[in-house]
Amino acid sequence: PDEIPGRSIFSLLHPDDVEEARAALKLACSRPGVAGSVELRVRHADGSWRVHEACSYNLLDHPLVRGVVVNSRDITERREMERALRMQGELGMRLGATDDMEEICEIALRTAMEATGMDSGCLYLLDEGGGELRLAKHAGLSKEFVELVLSYGPDTPEASLVEKGEAVFARYAETEFSLTPARLAEGLKAVALLPILHEGRAIGCLNLASHRMEVAPDSSRRAAPAMMGHISQALARARLVERLRESEERYRLLHDHAGEAIYTFDRDLRLLSVNRAACEKVGYTEEELLGRNVLELGILHPGDFERV
Repeated sequence: PDEIPGRSIFSLLHPDDVEEARAALKLACSRPGVAGSVELRVRHADGSWRVHEACSYNLLDHPLVRGVVVNSRDITERREMERALRMQGELGMRLGATDDMEEICEIALRTAMEATGMDSGCLYLLDEGGGELRLAKHAGLSKEFVELVLSYGPDTPEASLVEKGEAVFARYAETEFSLTPARLAEGLKAVALLPILHEGRAIGCLNLASHRMEVAPDSSRRAAPAMMGHISQALARARLVERLRESEERYRLLHDHAGEAIYTFDRDLRLLSVNRAACEKVGYTEEELLGRNVLELGILHPGDFERV
């Protein structure tokens, strides 16, 4: 308390908010008996900026007060929660609009960095076969550092932390990560390891870091984990789509290169697909066959119609 008396209230405000505060105070002084409010950023003793709602009430005409009463309350947490909810909603819509794995990784990493205030990060996907974490997307890191963190084997400290499924916020130099002089040379300070879980099992992780902040702020610790549900669902969906595409490609190769003729048609006997062998056997091209009724093509003997 002894540090505040005697100081101008404007010295505690963010420089960009001073003019707005002066204008609000001037307006308050010009309207006796009227209340007003304004949101301002106020510097905390720890150096951070806190969002305050300042409410004024003009009592200049009151004989016992003769002044403007200003009450201020810290609404930083509320504003951060509103921002986090807004970003979650936007993230969900953006991820829901694509099944492309690379695009999902890009959106997830960039949004998580923005939400936490971190200036760099990596997104890893877990190889289901060997249990290795493989780098899928990175941002804000030097080429030399990226070369050192392309993957983590199943026996590494990083993989073990992801397997535990619990978020880790710490100073980089104090983590259980595989630290080497070359990795420390990147100059990372605050870091966050966020496992990506789907149906209770790890499918990857987000590693976020800052070259400036010593410790991740409380807002980061609340914002990032809340987004992981959207990210895990999108990644799981993209993997499923990839498997379906691979399955369809394998079927197409078998279909196209089978030695026997394969005809696929609907209930009305319209041809939906034919393979190469089928075209060779009847002497028509695929374009000439598709969409045509089998009975109208002239490839069947009339005596076989009823049996078909």
